[in-house]
Parts: sequence; C-alpha cells; structure tokens
Amino acid sequence: GSTVSLANYKGKVVLLDFWASWCMPCRIEMPLVQKLYDEFKPKGLVVFGVNVMDEMAPIKRFLADNHVELPILRDRDGAVAQSYQAEGLPTVVVIGKDGRISSYFTGVRDEDTLREALAKAGMK
Repeated sequence: GSTVSLANYKGKVVLLDFWASWCMPCRIEMPLVQKLYDEFKPKGLVVFGVNVMDEMAPIKRFLADNHVELPILRDRDGAVAQSYQAEGLPTVVVIGKDGRISSYFTGVRDEDTLREALAKAGMK
C-alpha cells in the first residue's frame, strides 16, 4: 500500500522486473531473477518485481507457484510500466549506482546476459 521511490536507492544497483501473472515468459524468467536476487542481495543489489495491472489473487498464486520471494510492487494502472516503456513482458530494467538506466531488456533473457547487465551496472 505504500509508494516506493527509486531515488531512495541511489548508490545501489537496482533491477526492475516488470511482469504479469498471465505472462508465460515471465514464468521462465522470474525464477532466474529470484536466483540472482538471492545471490547478490548480500552485496547490495535491490530487486523489485513490478506486477503490471493484476489483482492480488493471481499475484499470490503466481508467486507461490513459482517460489518467488523477492519484493513485489504493484503497478495497478500500468503507469509505471508506461513510464519505463515496458510494452512487452517480461521487461527487465537495470539501473546503475548513478541512478541511470544501464540495461534494458524486453522478453526472456538468459542468466549470463542478466549477470553481464548487473556487472555493467556496478554489481560485482
């Protein structure tokens, strides 16, 4: 129910994963995002799964079915996705420590690609 501002995370690498419960490719990529979050969280990585326009029941089912425990934000009206031009799902946006977008992907990416994007943003 609260608002999250990325300005509060300047100086950290942030990964935003835009997804929806009906998105089959999201089911492929979300466990990978969870794996990277688990690995890099102790090193300061901030990850938010940004759900685009789902109700709570499908969100909870998706998270349980896919064993996802990363922080989830709700984009109830799609405004945040629109501001990041996340027109396809999943969309992953990696923001560097300087607060600028470092990498941007639409569609499923493999682990090596996401690791490279995190390294480019300053995550070691």
